[in-house]
Amino acid sequence: MEAIYKQIPETEVLRNYLALSKEFQELQLYRKAEKTLLLALEKLPNHPHLLTRLSNLYLKLDMPEKALTMTNRLVRHHPDLPFSYFLRGKIFEELQDSKKAMTDYEKALTESKNDLYVLSRLVTLMIEHRRAEEALNLIREYQTLLRKPFLFAEQQAEALLQLNKHAAAFTKMRDALLGDPANKRLLKRYLQLSSQSGKKSPAEVYQILKASVPHLVSLDELDLVELETGYLAGNDQHEEALARISAILKKEPESYFWRKRRAFLKLEMGNVEESVEEFRILFLQDSTDKEVRSVLENYFLVQDQLDNWKHLVQQVLLENANQVELFNYLRGIGAREDWLAICEMDHRKFVESLEHLNIINSDVRDVTYEKLPTYALEIFISQISIHNYIPNPSDLWAVIYQERKKKGQVPPFQLEDLEAAYPVWVFALHVYFLLKTYSKYPVSFVPRLFQNEQVAATAVVNGAPVQVDISMLLRDGENRRLKALVKSDDGFRWRWRPSERQAPEMMLHEISFYSPDQFKEILREFEENLAEALALS
Repeated sequence: MEAIYKQIPETEVLRNYLALSKEFQELQLYRKAEKTLLLALEKLPNHPHLLTRLSNLYLKLDMPEKALTMTNRLVRHHPDLPFSYFLRGKIFEELQDSKKAMTDYEKALTESKNDLYVLSRLVTLMIEHRRAEEALNLIREYQTLLRKPFLFAEQQAEALLQLNKHAAAFTKMRDALLGDPANKRLLKRYLQLSSQSGKKSPAEVYQILKASVPHLVSLDELDLVELETGYLAGNDQHEEALARISAILKKEPESYFWRKRRAFLKLEMGNVEESVEEFRILFLQDSTDKEVRSVLENYFLVQDQLDNWKHLVQQVLLENANQVELFNYLRGIGAREDWLAICEMDHRKFVESLEHLNIINSDVRDVTYEKLPTYALEIFISQISIHNYIPNPSDLWAVIYQERKKKGQVPPFQLEDLEAAYPVWVFALHVYFLLKTYSKYPVSFVPRLFQNEQVAATAVVNGAPVQVDISMLLRDGENRRLKALVKSDDGFRWRWRPSERQAPEMMLHEISFYSPDQFKEILREFEENLAEALALS
């Protein structure tokens, strides 16, 4: 794949720009790296190397929407370049749109050895999405094409398992292991399959393999106990499996791994209440464990106690302040659109928090916020939702920095950029809290919608979502002849127009905000516009 890409000629000008941007990136000067590439793109419009480098930079910075913009441009101008489809497929994967990712990966195939990396991603996605037959056909096609009969043998085995062809799957997994005997994960998977399809225990099979397979990776005692307990449980010998785990826990009573194994085993044995209590303790210890979370969520769902589960998650969030991933999980319970759904603040409390905020900027027309990745605003909103107050820019910066550090990254912006964004963000939030407090409509705030389209809130009116667009309040010279209310794909968009008669009259930190009385008057105008539109539709 990259070999085809590298055949595109480079000019000296291009090489200089690429080298400079790479140097900036290695120094973690991401904004400078981006500016260098954008400048090069002005001189060499739509050059595939530049569009690719920008896409990869945005991916590295966790800005998939910007990366997608660049790859769409790459595909549009270079439709015959397979790498462009592969790159866009990666971005669709990042955006969790597997269907589009698979479509692009298929377009990226060239029926050559250059396809192996694309193929590994495509086949894996196909198996995940229950397209095992298609995955098998593709694997066999490339095994024949490249004359490599054991190519993707492991994935072939998993696809065969999905089709309930256990004997064939076992054979293919053995082929995969023989091709990579130093792979511990592969060995353990093979031993799991052997215990399901044969009468020998994993320990017995392992000893046979050790004597017959050169360079086989070694398993330690705990690896074998893990496999043996799975084998015993699979053969309805739960008590013996539990005894093995209990013996280990006597030596290592704090072991999270073995306490988790015990909890799952008790669940298999039907000791639901006992296992759930153990899972609850595990969750309090490590709320990032998705397997533990899934068990507890299913339990509370079956018991019709989902609110209790949400309360437990919120409790953990309060005690572990910076768990942004857990906040996103909580939002997903019940598929909440509103990122501020769990926030207990109303407009009055929002203003009180605003009064105590330590900010040094006041320009709501500063466009710096548009250059920040969406995750900066998402983390800002998560902190407000969890703690019911607005964090100071320096505190938010610390949280963002730690979140990026978890991914081996640093933010592509500075504290000063956050400080410049704060006036715009709090202005948008004051619109949300005015609507939430003083209107009768369900209201939601979605960071992505504000970041990309300046939608400060979405109100649901008579079942139709109405997006409140405040772009005219944030930008000088915005076209005020545009209609106030327009039809959108699934509802309406209402543009909040500035007017001298309704200029914001409440001043905080030298930022002008609308008062509740002003908002009530504006709300009447909003409802009149909407009533007219609904009558016409």
